[in-house]
Amino acid sequence: MTAQGTSPPTAWVANYGSATVTPVDLATHQAGKAIGVGTDPAAVAVTPNGRTIYVANEGSGTVTPINTATRRPGRAIKVGSAPIALSMGTNGHMLYVVNEGSSTVTPIDVATGRPGSPIIVGAGPRAIAMTPGGRIAYVLNWLGGSVTPIDTATGDALAPIPVGSFPVSIAMSPRTGTAYVANFGSDTVTPISLATNTARPAIPAGFAPDSVAVTPDGKHVVVSDGDSDQVTVLSTAGGPARHAGTGYSPDAMAVSGAEAYVVSNISGTVTPLAASTGRRGSPVSVGPYSYPTGMVITGSTAVVLDTYGGQVSLVSTRTRHAAAPITVGEFPVAVAITG
Repeated sequence: MTAQGTSPPTAWVANYGSATVTPVDLATHQAGKAIGVGTDPAAVAVTPNGRTIYVANEGSGTVTPINTATRRPGRAIKVGSAPIALSMGTNGHMLYVVNEGSSTVTPIDVATGRPGSPIIVGAGPRAIAMTPGGRIAYVLNWLGGSVTPIDTATGDALAPIPVGSFPVSIAMSPRTGTAYVANFGSDTVTPISLATNTARPAIPAGFAPDSVAVTPDGKHVVVSDGDSDQVTVLSTAGGPARHAGTGYSPDAMAVSGAEAYVVSNISGTVTPLAASTGRRGSPVSVGPYSYPTGMVITGSTAVVLDTYGGQVSLVSTRTRHAAAPITVGEFPVAVAITG
């Protein structure tokens, strides 16, 4: 997630093991002083103006706001059990908190910091994404094998949409009016019509698909297959899938322009690929035993979370070179960008 309004460009890294958030200056590659938050911070979201970031504290059952100008945390906001994912409404007025332990979503009024009544969703929700325009929030129910749409205007949960087993990742395509859900347990991708909130027939992927992205032109869907050491490239117009090898155990991915960048945790690499064909470029090493598990791209920089190493690696998408890793806190697992 990226927002404007803070200078210089900054990555805000949630360190699950040290209960902190570390700001990293992306221009100087310097880490700032760690900011204390709640226990087991697992997700980060940012307001559209970049003035506030919110941190979901899985172990504390709270959300901590941080002023990005002063870098001071505000009072923690009590939510449900095991908050694990966040999504900011498109207008920036409401934050939605996914509580895996209580199978609910808590809306928080950004202006007042007050939580609303929890919205009951499916079992074990783990991810959330807004439809284009922000009218509907889609919640992925890991244990329920379904997606729950939430009407953000009324706060009501709509009828759940059956998908595959263990849905784990979702990507939206405004051009095709479709959401694509990666089903980790059934080795498939389920397309969902955004107009009708109905699932279309599942599409086979590789083993254990764990991340999905859509190209900006809406013509291709790229899926990282964690247990196949590959990506699957699907055409939204139909036709046979294409496959391309990656490093060992790909588990995160982002699309930037015509390229996809795939993070492989066992091999400690980022692999660039042509998003439409799967043609593979040379992998970029982010360090042995670093176990990277996440990435976000801002401009021409990929910010890679080296989870086991307690570091962040900055990879240039222009030169495909990784700068020296930056030490943050213990077990970094999530990042948001401002500036």
